[in-house]
Amino acid sequence: DRAHRGDEPGGLLLDRAGTVVRANRAFLEFLGGPDFKDVIGRRMDELFTCEDRAFLDKLLTAGSDYGTCDTAATIPMGTRHALRFTVVGSATKEDLSVVIVNDITTDKERDLKIAKEHKKEAIEVLMGALMHRINQPLTVMMAKAHLMHLALEQGVIETDEMKRNLKEIMKFIMQVA
Repeated sequence: DRAHRGDEPGGLLLDRAGTVVRANRAFLEFLGGPDFKDVIGRRMDELFTCEDRAFLDKLLTAGSDYGTCDTAATIPMGTRHALRFTVVGSATKEDLSVVIVNDITTDKERDLKIAKEHKKEAIEVLMGALMHRINQPLTVMMAKAHLMHLALEQGVIETDEMKRNLKEIMKFIMQVA
């Protein structure tokens, strides 16, 4: 189902009112395989239900010879898609406009998945750096506390040395905090 994946764009020829005059096979396949007679003579807003009800009218009357807009829409089969509409020729200036319809749903999903993966990788790098930043002073504090404990047990620690070591441990605690 190439058209469903957005590999092959659907094409329409519309009159000024947004009524389908011609359609290509890819467009029919995207809609689920109706016959040409099911599409010809129908307005675009009958084929697509967009979040913004006026989207298709805005698209066709944008006033330029070429324009592209993305929107979420439901097709007659009832499935919701992210669609990119490209209009060549404005219905307000010409008798006919060509509208190319691409299903970009999988593109959007892929982009979202990639963005999530990048965020996860960034968080993992940040966590690694943070763990190093915290573990380094904790290791020094543990070593100093262990040496102080041994010196106390052996009765060979001096008060000034104990104060100096405790101040250093407090400095490391502030770094971690």
